[in-house]
Amino acid sequence: MPTPLGYALARGYCEIDPELVLPQVRSNIEKCCDLIAKGRVDFNKVVSHVLSIFNDKFRYFSLSIGIMEKLLTIIRISMCADSNRELLLSSKIHMNSADKAEAINFCIRCFNGHFTA
Repeated sequence: MPTPLGYALARGYCEIDPELVLPQVRSNIEKCCDLIAKGRVDFNKVVSHVLSIFNDKFRYFSLSIGIMEKLLTIIRISMCADSNRELLLSSKIHMNSADKAEAINFCIRCFNGHFTA
């Protein structure tokens, strides 16, 4: 049974690019691996082709990130009704540290994180 966050992520992937969650993509890559193993296609050509596809998918996903932001915002609000809506998409992820309390401030827009005290 998926968690609300897992459901939101899968839904976001489906909304942006359904191929990211469909088994056909993995199946195609596995077929290419079989062809490599049988010596029918060149390893470097397959890797180059697959990297090109996923590079394009990443660019498109990055341009469409607003869809994911909306879904994650809805989930965060539904999980914690008193959340500060201004900070929903850049929130601190607390880390366990023996010496001190640390957190990573993670932003879904830029995919970067930095440590905060």
